[in-house]
Amino acid sequence: MTSRLNLKVVSLILGLVLWVYVNIVISPVVRRTVACTIELKNKPSLMNVISARDTAQVTLMGTRRDFIFAEKDSIKAVVDLYNLRPVASVSLPIKIITP
Repeated sequence: MTSRLNLKVVSLILGLVLWVYVNIVISPVVRRTVACTIELKNKPSLMNVISARDTAQVTLMGTRRDFIFAEKDSIKAVVDLYNLRPVASVSLPIKIITP
């Protein structure tokens, strides 16, 4: 009876070790889509800026370990308005900042 109990304990430990190895050490590549708010940086004080969107859908690709250790709020979408001149309409790139 004790030999079967020992076999079950060893099997359970081996299964846990293999699960940790596959999910943490090897860590397969995954894709995640995250919604984040667009932050306006260096906005001129006397200029009224109207954004077409308030949020952006960002698709990230990385290992599962990267997503486990990263916080959702650490992903930022930033638009730099430093060189903005008064014109009717301008399209500016969105810079994505990831941990």
